[in-house]
Amino acid sequence: MDTERERPAKRIKVDYFDEVKVKFAFNQYDCVVHIPRNLITGRSRHFEWACSHNNYGQDGVVKLPYGKAVNKQSFSTYLQILHSGQVALDEHDGHSVDSRWSWLIEVYILCDLLGDPESMNLVMDKLVLMTDKGESTKWKPILETVDSHTRGRVNPPLRRMLVDHLAERSCFSAFVDKSLTGGECPFLAEAAKEMAKRRDEGADAAGRIEVGERAGKKYHVEVRNASAAGR
Repeated sequence: MDTERERPAKRIKVDYFDEVKVKFAFNQYDCVVHIPRNLITGRSRHFEWACSHNNYGQDGVVKLPYGKAVNKQSFSTYLQILHSGQVALDEHDGHSVDSRWSWLIEVYILCDLLGDPESMNLVMDKLVLMTDKGESTKWKPILETVDSHTRGRVNPPLRRMLVDHLAERSCFSAFVDKSLTGGECPFLAEAAKEMAKRRDEGADAAGRIEVGERAGKKYHVEVRNASAAGR
């Protein structure tokens, strides 16, 4: 009986080493959550590298990358994606279309920062479905967030998806004309020029977004094994 009572203690010790403490800032306070190591290292290059290189720091904590999209809500959603393999979006949860767009964009950016292309593709599929569910009325802050994250990259899929989505919206013409002269956000001006070109040429059909299962595949990124990518 004594031997049996000792076994749980040994198992707890193993579980301790199999857990990773993840730290991130929330409302000016630091939050630390304990997450099974195999859950976050199997798909995220950020966590795989941190854990395999013993990059924990003196406090034994792995820190999330810094960014506006890194917050309690986006990280909670990311963990839910890892656990369930899908992005849960309740259309009757009371959230506005604007908040859903902003939320999904932040989750996508977080997945990108964590080096998790598989989760990025899952969120992209949900974003493409959102293009048929409702139109945001606050594109400027959304596009500014995307511009800040994708600046310097060559034709990133998140930008391509948004341009394709907005280019086929005739009600967007006034915004295009205003953005061409406003110059408030580099991405706004760049996207507006491309959309104006499509409108004038009547060529927006080439970039038209199809809605349905797997419709977001054209905006997917390559999925590689996290361990192989981290070497």
